[in-house]
Amino acid sequence: MAPGNEAQRLPDRNVTGFYHDPPLWLVEHPIDHAQKGGTFAVEFDRLGHEVLRRDVGGGLKMRANVEGMFVFDFGDVPDLAISGRDYASFNFERMHSISVQRTRIMNAFLGFFYTHRTLIDNWSQECMVVTPEVVISVQSLDNTLEGSFGNDRVAHLAMSRYPVTYSQALPNSFDSRISNRGGPVSAACVEAAADALSDLISTYGDAGVLLIDLYLRALKAYQDNNFSFSLITYWTITERIVNELWQKLQSDFKTKDDEIFIDGPRKKRLNDGRSFTASVMSEFLSFLEYIPKDVYDDMSSVRKVRNDWMHSLRPVSLDDAKLARNVCERLLKQEMGVTLASSVPLRF
Repeated sequence: MAPGNEAQRLPDRNVTGFYHDPPLWLVEHPIDHAQKGGTFAVEFDRLGHEVLRRDVGGGLKMRANVEGMFVFDFGDVPDLAISGRDYASFNFERMHSISVQRTRIMNAFLGFFYTHRTLIDNWSQECMVVTPEVVISVQSLDNTLEGSFGNDRVAHLAMSRYPVTYSQALPNSFDSRISNRGGPVSAACVEAAADALSDLISTYGDAGVLLIDLYLRALKAYQDNNFSFSLITYWTITERIVNELWQKLQSDFKTKDDEIFIDGPRKKRLNDGRSFTASVMSEFLSFLEYIPKDVYDDMSSVRKVRNDWMHSLRPVSLDDAKLARNVCERLLKQEMGVTLASSVPLRF
């Protein structure tokens, strides 16, 4: 068979998603509360029921199921769609780049999902980070019950919908895949997260998605008591916003009294990172009220902890990591209009 014909037979790989781990219910609680033998019966036919379908923007579409499965269709997203022909000519670097960019979008959604789990549901939700290893590939948004799983843990959770995977010696409701889910996430929470992702993509594109992906990774590190990684990741976002404010300042002061105030040579000096460090830029931005005084003070505290860790690996405390997250959230709100306010339980 000619290579071209073989490529045409290979399926596209554009509908992928993840199963939330730890598992949770979305919108409804598919348990029959009519007691049977002192236990509750699981309504397995409800697990794959759709609770959200949304055109997110930029060609991206998404769906969510009762069982806590979130699926994204990248088929109409420029540079993120993968055809059968792409698989036939397999370019590892390109395929890996697409896979990572897709997970960033999923993580940006999760960043908003945990925020609204806190703000709307008033719930401290244990968080996860999507990696290529845990991504599920499915047939389509209309058929999410058939797919391939990244690892055994994901497969085990996704098999929750099949009664034959449960022990015959115990009621199904005793299985941790059912008993550990708790009450359902509200529809308002899921919808608000999808809306926030849509706004982020339409306004800030890939750059905005990357920042929220980093935010989620810092949140996960905080949950795992890895306070040093959490703080330096939050600081990465903070410093990025400081640099953007620095560019805004230069644009605002480019002219003065109708004359060029920041010419080429001065602009070159102002953007010399050896002379104008984050510390120096922050001072100027504070003086000129681009950064509120209270945010500047907290930024200075976080920067000192970050520098102490970078230069001597001095331990970072829980309170240090909390402050770093707070600074990051305030700057994201101030400069991008993005609301993030997640509450996660700590592991001990």
